[in-house]
Amino acid sequence: MNPLKKRVIPILITLLMSAIAPVPPMAAAYETDAPYDGYIVKLKNPESAMRLFAVGSALSNAEYAGHGLYAVQTEEEAFALADYAEYIEPNYILTLFGTYSYTDYAAQDNITMTNAEGLWTYDHFGTGIKVGVIDSGVSPHNALAANLLEGYNYLDKNRETADSIGHGTRVAGTLAAQYGFEVIGAAHNAKIVPLKCFGEKGGSMLDVVQAIYDGVDLYGCDVLNMSFGIENIDISTISEAVEYAASLGVVMVAAAGNNGDNTLCYPAAYPSVIGVGSVEKSGNTVIKSSFSNYNKSVFVTAPGRNTKSLSASSKTAYSIDSGTSYAAPVVAGFAANVLSADPSLRTGDARTVDLMKFIIADTAVDLGAAGCDDYFGYGMIDGGKIKAALV
Repeated sequence: MNPLKKRVIPILITLLMSAIAPVPPMAAAYETDAPYDGYIVKLKNPESAMRLFAVGSALSNAEYAGHGLYAVQTEEEAFALADYAEYIEPNYILTLFGTYSYTDYAAQDNITMTNAEGLWTYDHFGTGIKVGVIDSGVSPHNALAANLLEGYNYLDKNRETADSIGHGTRVAGTLAAQYGFEVIGAAHNAKIVPLKCFGEKGGSMLDVVQAIYDGVDLYGCDVLNMSFGIENIDISTISEAVEYAASLGVVMVAAAGNNGDNTLCYPAAYPSVIGVGSVEKSGNTVIKSSFSNYNKSVFVTAPGRNTKSLSASSKTAYSIDSGTSYAAPVVAGFAANVLSADPSLRTGDARTVDLMKFIIADTAVDLGAAGCDDYFGYGMIDGGKIKAALV
């Protein structure tokens, strides 16, 4: 219906009715953009209904709901009944609290391709889960207003964790942007702990290691997202920090790298870390993104091409980027959802990591060669299958 009609028609009916005393003003005169489907007519008395049926009026097409209430579909029918009505109101469409409509996010491949909606259940959108984002910081954004916690800036040794690069803010948005904004995160109720270790010149190994330990010991993170890596170097200090986190049941997710070759990147390559490669659509086929590394570190995949997320430039801005950096937080978000949906998985020890890896591997949509392979790992993560496995 034309929005102008939507506001004007009820007012016109009110004016018509007010000219026929003693009909009181109708509630439909309130100006609103709330959606409705036809009109509700309350007749003055049963005799009015009998007369109207006798002459074959518009009431003959109406649906009777009892207590003198009739539903009609058109403005014309409402006008025709105005003389006999106590009041006429739009038949407003009501919504159950706690339900959502995700049609506005149909363009987000990282949501639709992975069947994220299949995993989302009432009150289990990562609710109660803390995710540490070890990255370039996270700038305040309206879409993260309820989800962004205090973290730490390891570069400047203070609590100022705003993002001067934009990478960490995009990662955090992909992971936990709230419902109702231009983009939605995979776990849109999860809390984000920004652990800022990277600036324009990169980040130091010691800062990253400290962030891993602090994410576990000081901030109580359930999940750590690490959209960074170092090529072909297995570093003892990072390996020990990762194993420490895993031993306490912290699920770690890391990007597999963007060289487009078989370069091995750490921490994604550590056995206790879920390494994530990027996939995308090519027509009706899901293919490996050309930039995504392929090797034993790829445990699972998620869409990472042309990911729209939050921008660090303002609280209302958005940006688009590609990389395994943005595939990883999809998986981290799914992990947060799983831990929220089934608290029994939070064992406080290495069993949590093992169980999470088993669930993800067992429910992934197999791509490429049958079984686990270097290009897709166990396949593309699938929220609907994960949910079915948890039931």
